[in-house]
Amino acid sequence: MSHRYRCSRRPVTPNTQHHFATSISMYTRDRLQSVRNFCVAPATPCSVSALNQYDADGQPEYELPNEPWPKVRVRYLRPAIWSLAVAAGIFSGSAYYEARKEIEQAKKSNWFQAPQWGMPSQSRAGPPGASELATQWWKELNPISKVTWSIIGANSAVHLTSFLVPRYWDLLWHLPARNVNYTNFTSMFVHSGPMHLAVNMWATYNFMLPVGYSRLFEGNAPHVGAFFLATGVLSGYAQHLTTLFTKNRRIIPEIFIRGGGASGALFGILGAFCMEYPTAQLGILFLPVHFEAQYFFPAVMMFDLIGVIRGYSFVNFGHAAHLSGALIGVGYSYFNGKDNLWKPMVRFWKRRLQNAQ
Repeated sequence: MSHRYRCSRRPVTPNTQHHFATSISMYTRDRLQSVRNFCVAPATPCSVSALNQYDADGQPEYELPNEPWPKVRVRYLRPAIWSLAVAAGIFSGSAYYEARKEIEQAKKSNWFQAPQWGMPSQSRAGPPGASELATQWWKELNPISKVTWSIIGANSAVHLTSFLVPRYWDLLWHLPARNVNYTNFTSMFVHSGPMHLAVNMWATYNFMLPVGYSRLFEGNAPHVGAFFLATGVLSGYAQHLTTLFTKNRRIIPEIFIRGGGASGALFGILGAFCMEYPTAQLGILFLPVHFEAQYFFPAVMMFDLIGVIRGYSFVNFGHAAHLSGALIGVGYSYFNGKDNLWKPMVRFWKRRLQNAQ
């Protein structure tokens, strides 16, 4: 799931230099809890030391000012164009890679493979090292599992940067008031904490493999990887777009609430899973109940639709990212994206590469 955080307020103007010293809090409808971490927001230049006031535990402590929230003009058209271009570029680049791989494999199959004669390899004395075990484990993975573990590894590595270089980790979150585009991509790799990361990576591990080997993807690693990344970008923009309609719904305007998480992309994978395996049994984490995917998933989408329209007092999820990711997954399966989008792109690049030879 994607989490969203409330940012404590500093004066913000569209033309000032970016200064990243504002704080975040786990906001609830009843109150703002103590601020423990920093949020990324453009603010007027100021002294960092003046902001770093600490409580008895040595943690930064802030109070929400009483002045009106500053007016920031958030852009929507430019990030829409950027997100569509990046999603198209991801698909096109992956199709190009697939086309080159198919051409190279065809060439190799046409070559005469002479038998290789030589001295037998000498056995290594002693047990294999950690690097050898890791290399052997990676070689034995199927292509979709390699994509799965690459996603898990990338998200885990990014999460470690929250402890090592938190200032740069903050830059990966998407905050609408910043008016930067790249965070529509990078925000899918950041998570609020170990539980948020663990739940999303558990879902990645469980759903990526059956979806990757469904009739929609047929075990094609570049295809499923492109779908995951492109869905993450587009669902991130969908969450950004909702701030246009929900500016005055909460105490803290939506444009000052940052968001992140891989769940937009994962809901795309889940949507494709439910379309490809409609009778599969799905359950709710930590609850001993299961439902068929064809009935369970529409209920989840309805939950997120209500969350987009009116919100909930008991959860603070990125409902628009969830809902848009789910719609992308359902639509991609329903309209057969493999035959109507992916394969035509691969054929296009194969013709271009073959004509260039």
